[in-house]
Amino acid sequence: MDGVQGPVVRMMRGTPGLRDLYDAQFHIRRHHARTGRWPNPIFPRTVNDWLLRRLILAREPLHARLSDKLETRAFVRERLGADPTVPVLGQWDSVAALAADWDRLPDAFVLKPTHGSGWVRLVPDRAAADRDAVLAEARGWMATSFYDLWREWGYRHVRPRLVAERHVAPMPGEPTPVEYRFWMFGGRLAVLRVSVGFAGQVRGCAFDAALRPVSFAISDRPNRPLPPPAPEDFVWMLDVAERLTAGIDFLRVDFLQEAGRIWLGELTSYPDAGTAPYRPWAWAEWMGAVWRAARRGRPWPTMPA
Repeated sequence: MDGVQGPVVRMMRGTPGLRDLYDAQFHIRRHHARTGRWPNPIFPRTVNDWLLRRLILAREPLHARLSDKLETRAFVRERLGADPTVPVLGQWDSVAALAADWDRLPDAFVLKPTHGSGWVRLVPDRAAADRDAVLAEARGWMATSFYDLWREWGYRHVRPRLVAERHVAPMPGEPTPVEYRFWMFGGRLAVLRVSVGFAGQVRGCAFDAALRPVSFAISDRPNRPLPPPAPEDFVWMLDVAERLTAGIDFLRVDFLQEAGRIWLGELTSYPDAGTAPYRPWAWAEWMGAVWRAARRGRPWPTMPA
């Protein structure tokens, strides 16, 4: 630990406050707890190293902007001239304002805050929903700093607001909408992960840019066969992802599928906060090498077998 922490402390000397040093220690220890390995954000080798470098040392305004769910939509409109994200049904600065509009919301919607990740309440039937429980959950979000919980710098100054989005119906036979996650380096696709299911029960698999199955996995999310996207959907999603990430060293671009429609979901700057236990570990090293090559404008290394 000391061999990693020492360089981090020296690199951050002169930057604001002990809070930043605590962030570094938090992320490094959490990475070790999840992967059994010490990261090196000073001389990054793996994709996690690069992500921790971004969280600890290479903080950019863009990452903070994309941590805000409403600001992300503005960025998308600027890049695409259109907004293919899931439609917003309402936004509020307080739980009281949401409560006042409750009866005007559609029968089905999804509620989430702008300043966190993974905080989502599905309301498939407003009339049958426990209104007080939904509002209590929203009140908890509004009173909580996601940054204080998980030390992800991009969320540090995001303004807390509540957003209701259109309810995206899952495909027949699936518990949730299918998600397509495009890992984009310098505007180019490295790997596509397809997944479905709730947190803790996610299953998925991965494909390369030619939609051939690959062994890329995250150890706590078992790989099970899922079909790749339809060719026409893949072409559209890839075009959107390439335009959104042009000139950016790394972003993950997420899409949601429902019957007859693909929606742009989120742009993720810090997947798993740089602590994912990739399997095989060669994928973490390969994506780290791809990140370095993308930054330098060099050819990418050969993908793991």
